[in-house]
Amino acid sequence: MGAGWTDDIITDPVSWEQRVSDAWVSLDKRSEENFLSLIETLATELPPDSGIGVFERAASLDSTGHPDLAVPLYRQALDLGLTSERRRRAVIQLSSSLRNLDQPETSVTDLRRNSSGEGQPTGRGTCPVGTARSCGRASSRPRT
Repeated sequence: MGAGWTDDIITDPVSWEQRVSDAWVSLDKRSEENFLSLIETLATELPPDSGIGVFERAASLDSTGHPDLAVPLYRQALDLGLTSERRRRAVIQLSSSLRNLDQPETSVTDLRRNSSGEGQPTGRGTCPVGTARSCGRASSRPRT
């Protein structure tokens, strides 16, 4: 199963994606509890081993100020399998959350481990913003 859809759980993935998108648009109009509950409800419509559902849960926790709860879910989502834009977002958001938790070295390690391959957020020789010292550079300013 992993990153894919199963017809027996969701009959219309386009509708599900639209409902998730609508939920994100409504974030500022909802209480934290209500928003988290809405994303959790949408995630439970997917199979338990869906990287997509786990990613959406992680992102909702991250967006409501809980990076400590989001980090293990981002890792789980990546392990379960994500593709395309969600994979890129998960890698970047995981790295950002780790930096927010004062773990820049882990952030760099995870970013490098998850960024191999074409179409990923970074390539070889790059360093996440704000972690230049961890990459062996003296300054976090971009090279020109």
